[in-house]
Amino acid sequence: MISGINITPIEELSLLTEYTTNESKKLTQKLRNAYIDNPKKGVTEVLAKLGERYGSNIVLTKAHLDKLTNFPKIGQKDNKKLQEFGDVVLELQCAKDNGRLQGLRILDEPIFMKLVLVKLPGDVQNRWQKHAFSYKEKHGVDYPPFIEFS
Repeated sequence: MISGINITPIEELSLLTEYTTNESKKLTQKLRNAYIDNPKKGVTEVLAKLGERYGSNIVLTKAHLDKLTNFPKIGQKDNKKLQEFGDVVLELQCAKDNGRLQGLRILDEPIFMKLVLVKLPGDVQNRWQKHAFSYKEKHGVDYPPFIEFS
């Protein structure tokens, strides 16, 4: 993600620390502190450890899907949360389009989409249901694909 831009190893460690979460953030912070005198080696170690622990397709797929399933229910007038939800949906669509994470095909399954739709305000759910019905009729399918939702 950051290859091709001219930043120092210290800046790269800072970015890695800033844009990781949960356990990966703790690991990144520990390694950043351990390699405070050798940030170049620190970057190498952080990337190696993150790859070992979180680089498998199963782990990455689960992490992506968890972003949707763990997203809180959005209130009727909570436009900020709705925007955040839209960002997560877009991120998932991009990851799915990439094709590397085959497990993200579950996003096209209606049973999974039901788990996602309940997070939306009622009026948005109703609009999606109307759109989904129209899409099904027009395209002769059982349910619209995730890209239509995103």
